[in-house]
Amino acid sequence: MAAAGFRFRKIKSQPLLGQKLLRARKKMGVDLEAAEREIKVRVRYLEALEQGDYRALPSNVYVKGFLQSYCKYLGIDFAEIYQLYQKEGRVCGMNTENQLIKTDEKVGKSSLVITPKSFIWPSVIVAVVLIVGYVFYQVTGFASAPKLEIASPSRDMIVTENNMLFEGTTDGDASLTINGQAVTVNSDGHFKEAIALQNGLNTVELKARNKSKRETKKICIIEVKEKTALK
Repeated sequence: MAAAGFRFRKIKSQPLLGQKLLRARKKMGVDLEAAEREIKVRVRYLEALEQGDYRALPSNVYVKGFLQSYCKYLGIDFAEIYQLYQKEGRVCGMNTENQLIKTDEKVGKSSLVITPKSFIWPSVIVAVVLIVGYVFYQVTGFASAPKLEIASPSRDMIVTENNMLFEGTTDGDASLTINGQAVTVNSDGHFKEAIALQNGLNTVELKARNKSKRETKKICIIEVKEKTALK
């Protein structure tokens, strides 16, 4: 029984978006499959709209297009339906205005996806570094003079023998001459050659030359004295 001075009034609830879409479709007498064929929107999205399952929908920019096509097909006002969609979305805790932005942010925070294209630039950079390094090595190797180290004899000395063994190392690809005569060099750059000396002062010139025609020279002064002269 109503209290004195008051009377009850029945308030009609506003139909939900899904209900409006469903009623309009039923009024046309078509099913979801027929609607899909006409407006090219998948059944699962149309069904989600009619059931109010906004979580099953893609980003807002797509939903807006779906609703626009569906409303045109059903012959109902798109502006009213879209406004209702935004309102219901907010009630459900969704930001229907910025749904697309939020989707992009999730994509940005997702794990790194490695694809074949991900290896292209690193591979190119590594290849360039290797090529530059190789060229630099070759250029500096050719530009610099070869090493030449004489292990025996000492640079300047006095001996009593007319034969002297010269031994040392140079670059493996260098050519070596002693007083203009070619001397064999091993692959590791080691050389050993016996040289005939004359009595008195002997100037022995060793010359190593690489493929870039850079040279390294060393001169040894060897004095040969007779044994009687040393007494």
